[in-house]
Amino acid sequence: MPVRHILRRRYRQHLDVSAPRIYACQARAKVHINPEIFCNFAENMRSTKHRILITGANGQLGRAFVSSLSNDDSFDVHACGHSDLDIRDEKAVSQAITDFGIDILVNCAAYTAVDAAEDHPEEAYAVNHKAVAAIAYACNHLGVKLVHFSTDYVFDGQSRRPYLESDTTAPLNVYGQSKLAGETAALSICPDALIIRTAGVYAAWGHNFVRTIYSKLKDHKPLRVVADQLMSPTEATTLVDVVRDIIASGQKSSGIFNFANNGEISWYDLATAIASISRLDESSITPITMAEYPTKAARPAYSVLDTSLIRRTFGIRIPDWQSALCRVVQQLQ
Repeated sequence: MPVRHILRRRYRQHLDVSAPRIYACQARAKVHINPEIFCNFAENMRSTKHRILITGANGQLGRAFVSSLSNDDSFDVHACGHSDLDIRDEKAVSQAITDFGIDILVNCAAYTAVDAAEDHPEEAYAVNHKAVAAIAYACNHLGVKLVHFSTDYVFDGQSRRPYLESDTTAPLNVYGQSKLAGETAALSICPDALIIRTAGVYAAWGHNFVRTIYSKLKDHKPLRVVADQLMSPTEATTLVDVVRDIIASGQKSSGIFNFANNGEISWYDLATAIASISRLDESSITPITMAEYPTKAARPAYSVLDTSLIRRTFGIRIPDWQSALCRVVQQLQ
């Protein structure tokens, strides 16, 4: 079922105990209740849940967050797509935060059309930089935790070992430059922000490599897939699970962390793995080089992410890309 949005539930509607209602209860029960004590109790009851606003809720990652957290009793979820909230407008973001009474904002909104960004840099920067800055200002001013996502494309691909969070950034394209500007703005404006760099995100919905390859394999269409570009794919619900566990732990979390499923792989090998799992004919997949598949935007030849920091800091286990891929392909079948 398409996830649209969960909106318009005002904070006061969660547990609205006004004075007249308190006194009405007193009259019926023939007991005396101090309204101030009662409201403090109501506030404590509310605080047992994490109140979260998810921006970019109609996108691939946003849908994963809404679906997962809405089914978790420890979270009270509000979700906004781009038509619901202009995240470039700090006042609008602040108003949403106040209206919904949230304590965590998870920003899943992003301009991810890597090649199109070369022709429309202003659009990429509006979402990936300006909007992130506006969200960060609002979160910092109102004391709300910000969780934001960045990309492996902040690196130039010259390394031959997995990238650490501390490695020098040198994005090759407008998309990567705009995402780097966004993460820099978020941390400079809101130092308590949690930034997660990820790569090759996919799910059983949305526009992504896995769904595209699976569809073309089913239709017996020939495929030419790059075999000399290495990265770490990320299954969306795995990323959601990690963020949820970090929030639930109550552990202080800020700064930049890498996250992807364990292992590294080329796009070609990922395509053949999809064919193997789904028992479709992989003979239609031809390996090619990056030089044979020119694109408007340059891409890093190697952008594998080292995830040791997030594993060590939060004590989490990350599934390998094979098991994560199997789960999604099975959903597609």
